[in-house]
Formats: sequence, structure tokens, C-alpha cells
Amino acid sequence: KGGDGEEGSGFDADELCEDVIEGDVLPNELQALPVDRLAQLRQAVQRRYESFRSTGAEELQKTLNMRVPIRRTRNTQVLSFRDFHHSSSKHSSRPPLVGQISVQDLSRLPEDFFKAGVRYWVENLQPQRNVRWESSSSHSHSTSRIGSCEVPLTTRRDTRWTVISLDA
Repeated sequence: KGGDGEEGSGFDADELCEDVIEGDVLPNELQALPVDRLAQLRQAVQRRYESFRSTGAEELQKTLNMRVPIRRTRNTQVLSFRDFHHSSSKHSSRPPLVGQISVQDLSRLPEDFFKAGVRYWVENLQPQRNVRWESSSSHSHSTSRIGSCEVPLTTRRDTRWTVISLDA
């Protein structure tokens, strides 16, 4: 029909579709188009929509990854502990030392590495925040009401863990 002759006359529906998307075409220019060219434009828009629909999510993810790189996060677990030396001595004048260690990069340790009651030698810990490690009741000599001392610690990338055997 006349559609093939129309396409040969320099009308490119895909290019017009691109111009419409970019905002380079005024509404009155679209109203002036003949019906057969509007039908071709509609088909070009439909093709563009189907293409975007099938690849749009991937393109958006690529753009996001390029503009905002994915942030690496570290697997963290919080362990509670108490001082072995305090729990082993019956008559200690100082308050029990208890605390929490935020263990980062837990995936570097063997599975089921941490067990209740096991002693560990830990190298390269750092305080999680500035706190005083003495409890308010540590200066009193009253054994009836000794408070505990809370110690918040965190591991570093170079923290090393060694299991200490109780058999020695």
C-alpha cells in the first residue's frame, strides 16, 4: 500500500519516536501528521516499549552500578564474654569484667569456631567507643554489691584468634 512509498520519502518512525521521547517534537507537529504516519509512530513506540520492558531492569541496574557502586559489607556477629580470671577466683575485690565483641569478617573463621566456655587468645582488638572500664562500685570495698564493668570491643581486619586449651 502507500506505507512503503511513505517510508521511502524520508519518514523514519523510529527517529521520530526518539525525538518525541527527547522532547524535540511539539504537540502540534504530531497533530499535523497523517494517520498512516501516526500508525507507524505507534508501532515504533510499541517496539521501543517492548525493548525497554525486556531490558529496562538490566539497563537500570547497569546505570546504578556505574553511578553508585555496590558497597561491600562485612558480616558481623556480637559475642558476649566475661573475664576468665575473675570467674576462676572466688574472692576478687574487683568487679566482674563483662563485655561484648563485635566480630567482623566472621566468614574468615571456621564454622562453629565460637563455643560457650572455650577460652580464646585474641590479638588486635580495639575499643568500640570511648568508655571508662571501671564501674562506679569498683572503688568501694563492699562485697555485697559489686557492679560489673562493661567493655565494648570490636575486631579489626588483622585480628587473630587462638583457642586456648584448658588441659595445660
